[in-house]
Amino acid sequence: MNPQGPDVYALPLTSRLGTPVHVRDLDDPRVRENLGALEEQGIREVRVSSDSTLEMAVAVTPGAPGAEQPDVSYEAVVVCNDTDEGTTPSEWAQEFRAAAKLPSTPVLVVSGDACSNFSSGTDVARGLIASGQAVSVLLVTVDRIVSGTRHPPISMTVFSDGAASCLITREPGPEASFQLLGSATERWLPRKEWSGLADARVTLTAMRTATRRVAGHAEEGFRYLVTPNFGSATRTMLSMAAAMPHTEPYPGLVSTVGHCFSSDVPINLADLAESGRIDDGDAVLACASSRGSLAAMALRFRGPSGR
Repeated sequence: MNPQGPDVYALPLTSRLGTPVHVRDLDDPRVRENLGALEEQGIREVRVSSDSTLEMAVAVTPGAPGAEQPDVSYEAVVVCNDTDEGTTPSEWAQEFRAAAKLPSTPVLVVSGDACSNFSSGTDVARGLIASGQAVSVLLVTVDRIVSGTRHPPISMTVFSDGAASCLITREPGPEASFQLLGSATERWLPRKEWSGLADARVTLTAMRTATRRVAGHAEEGFRYLVTPNFGSATRTMLSMAAAMPHTEPYPGLVSTVGHCFSSDVPINLADLAESGRIDDGDAVLACASSRGSLAAMALRFRGPSGR
């Protein structure tokens, strides 16, 4: 039994991403100003969608109208969504239940940690399972840019529109999945007067602290480090802050997906599971960060049918 709660497994399901657009073709002054650095650090394409977060979330929900997902069952839905589209979280949840044809299914909206929301959502899903309210929980991550620039002020990357889903369950199935060994989230209050260097310093300190908090869950060490889809310089600094020289940074889909908010981690875990580069029993350290939080998750890969 994990001291943080019951053993749970994350089964990646699917994603719904916007149309790929080369960063050179974006009508975005801040992106144009940083175009050279973005391309140099491996950011090639961004995903742009006119769909609302509701439409994208429904598209990755098994059993919803028009969704082409595996036939899986779940008793609750946790949605990580930080996008302001003019509705309250309760209104959004009600509209989602109606659109997904889940009129009586509990839908909880998780927010507050921005691009780190996936870890928080997983904690909520685990809590639902621990309390006996669910055996399996559908976890959806979704966000999009409604207006303004796609270039964040403190990271060398470009925001993309998209959604991803995974099933959090108490028992592993025959498909590839990741056992959640432990998680840790560091939070702080950023100051308006901070420079980019100050933001980077506190983020790297948080990375070091969160990594140490979960390192004991994988005594043999981690084979891979999965990071958000930032430019190569930021990903290298996060890897150095983790201080695990024998852990291989996994590149994920940074060049073709861009930074898809809290969906980065589930999208890259799904890609890792399908890559053939990971073996049954391998431990993975996944991290996600925002301006105010950093989450680290210790995971163990379980191949299809215990491959």
